[in-house]
Amino acid sequence: MNEISKMNETIYRFRFGITEKTIQITQQQLNHFPYLFAFVNHRDDFSVNKNDNGEYILDNPICYDWFKSIFQSVIKEQPSALFTELTHEADVLCMLELYDYLCIEPLPLPLLKNQQLVLTNLIDIDDVNKHIQWRPANIREARNIAAQFIISISKNAYNLNDLNTINSIFTLLMDIFSHPNIFHSRFRYHTLKIIKKECFSLFSHSQQRQLPTNEQIIQNIKIHFVRYLNNENQYLTPNFYNAFAWKDIYVSSAKFNCYLDFSPFKTLDRSDFVLKLRCLSDDLEPRCNDTSFDDFVMSLYNLQKEQEQEQERKKKEAQSARSGRFNTLPKRPKVDKFKHRSGPKAQKYR
Repeated sequence: MNEISKMNETIYRFRFGITEKTIQITQQQLNHFPYLFAFVNHRDDFSVNKNDNGEYILDNPICYDWFKSIFQSVIKEQPSALFTELTHEADVLCMLELYDYLCIEPLPLPLLKNQQLVLTNLIDIDDVNKHIQWRPANIREARNIAAQFIISISKNAYNLNDLNTINSIFTLLMDIFSHPNIFHSRFRYHTLKIIKKECFSLFSHSQQRQLPTNEQIIQNIKIHFVRYLNNENQYLTPNFYNAFAWKDIYVSSAKFNCYLDFSPFKTLDRSDFVLKLRCLSDDLEPRCNDTSFDDFVMSLYNLQKEQEQEQERKKKEAQSARSGRFNTLPKRPKVDKFKHRSGPKAQKYR
């Protein structure tokens, strides 16, 4: 049956054309796919194709391989799954077209730290009641930010007629291609395919030569994929220092001012505040991805206090050493001043 009641939840089964590939989707999951939601709600319409087993038949352009990566990305809320779940043989451009075809809510434009990319449309992201702040991203967040960036390029979100924007895009792309330990070969392979279609011809000849080829990317395909799944919650290495290494956070004006009142942050201006977070965070143990910004700041604050206390202790020890407090003289042997005072020679002539 296409509708299975399990734990008070309805499950729908879909078959992809005449293939043997099927997928089961719960009612809650179905709500994320407006096209499929409407498809099921018109189950009594003659245009809706169902087989004798009650399965909904999905025809072109809904391909199983494309839909699988989209499904994983939407349900897990991981934009990077659009690339990492898609095989090298699958067409990433067709997959992105299917994403739009299914009427899924578009991915937001990523906020990139210290990047002045000119947009094709004026998007007002400034909110007078909030401040955009940054914290170090973990590996999963960096991948998702990079995926949003690549997809934004495919959606013509950036003004590619602006030279500075083109140069910034190239720099960000090289951050992806030069870190295979962060970005899986599938990620880089599909990124290159999108770039070749959208903006490769706009790069200078020197820049084009620096970009990798498909063959160079897939030559390291033997690296086990599990490696990229087990390190998602880890923080990035210090040498990965670029726009993808920062996760944007919205902080209210009152809360932000409260953070600045914390010692040792009260002496910092707003631009130095984020830099202070980055410097201190390198000494923190990896934390859960769901750690709130409040907890993150307090962790940094406590770490800074510990560092100050340690420095103060060492300072006091140094001052005590210079004052001679710790200097000690060897104990003098006890000598009986009335015994053999004249020594052996005096006794000889007695």
